[in-house]
Amino acid sequence: MTQRGNEYWRRFGREQIDREILRVERCLASNDISLIDRLFWQGRRRELRVAAWLIDRTLTPVAAADRSLVWAPNNQPLEPVLDEPLATIGSLVASAPEQLFALGQEDQILVNLTGQPLEIDILQPVKCRQLLLAVSEQIQATLVDLRSMSADQLAVNQTEILLDIWQGSVSRFFGRYYTLTVGDSALEVVSTLNLDRLAVGQQLIERVPGSSDLWRYLLGQADVTIDNQLHAYGSVPATEYVQDLATNATLQIANAVLYPFLNRFGELEAVKEQFYRPQMLATRDIARFRNHLSWQYYLERQYYRPLAIFESRYQLLVCSSGSIEYRSIYAPRRQELAKLRGIPWLVTMVLEFRDAVTPFVTGATTFVGNVMVYILTEIVGRGLGLIGKGILQGIGQAWQERPRS
Repeated sequence: MTQRGNEYWRRFGREQIDREILRVERCLASNDISLIDRLFWQGRRRELRVAAWLIDRTLTPVAAADRSLVWAPNNQPLEPVLDEPLATIGSLVASAPEQLFALGQEDQILVNLTGQPLEIDILQPVKCRQLLLAVSEQIQATLVDLRSMSADQLAVNQTEILLDIWQGSVSRFFGRYYTLTVGDSALEVVSTLNLDRLAVGQQLIERVPGSSDLWRYLLGQADVTIDNQLHAYGSVPATEYVQDLATNATLQIANAVLYPFLNRFGELEAVKEQFYRPQMLATRDIARFRNHLSWQYYLERQYYRPLAIFESRYQLLVCSSGSIEYRSIYAPRRQELAKLRGIPWLVTMVLEFRDAVTPFVTGATTFVGNVMVYILTEIVGRGLGLIGKGILQGIGQAWQERPRS
């Protein structure tokens, strides 16, 4: 079988498995199923994931270099294919996360299994899909402009590149001239959201780590470093790593598109009807959702971010079988640790103090526990045993000495 045939059957098989996994995830997401049913569906999900793993290993996907490069006429040098329309972010790298749009259906639901609220959770499935596609297409369009930039320029301009992608995604998703009426005024949505460009930039640079590595890899300029080890362009570890970076960038930029939109236009009835899921139409539900997001932002600034910095890692949003999950990657963050102040700095100090005293407390607790066991078993236990033995002996003697009639 040819390599192209392998790729076709691999995709066909994965689509069937991903379709079934998504159905299982929907069953598991319900709160009404019994414990036995939940165990059954969890076992079914494991079986499907094993089958997907076997397909990926048996039918090898097309290599990254083969999918990102084509032969030019007259034996001209190879150039990246960046002008071809992209349906998903998976078209940018080999064996990319098709789970993002695994079924290709308008009613596909991405199940959020992170345990934390995401902005895209409020969207109808169709609107969520349209938003992710808009971000994916904007990444592809931006890559065309990045072809002439060096690796150093990509690293220096990370924030501006992400903001350009965010701004272009806003225009693609809402439409350049989309207008909403607020009170007696008609506001252009795109120009209004652009007022929050600075605040969005501060979030994106933290939530989209390794963006310069991602752009350089997609442009075929360099290898990638994973856990302090260099991996060649097109290798399996490098490709999987870039897939995670690409998925995280797509999801985080999509969340950033909705972040100022919910703050400025989230309560409008026109917005509710056009964008929100039916379960999120009530004012109370929207207020609860926004409060959860606000609380999550606070925890992220004060606890989760300093914790990740202290542990030298980043949290990436990745897709697995139609669901969104967190995945940690190692990254040196010593400079960021030195810049922490206030509550975030205090959090790292508490963690360091806890790590320092934990061995002592554990040892002391173990010692005290052993002493208590010895006292209870060897001293108290034996004493109680002797007392009980004396009582039984006294009862026996009294029984023997009682007068006989």
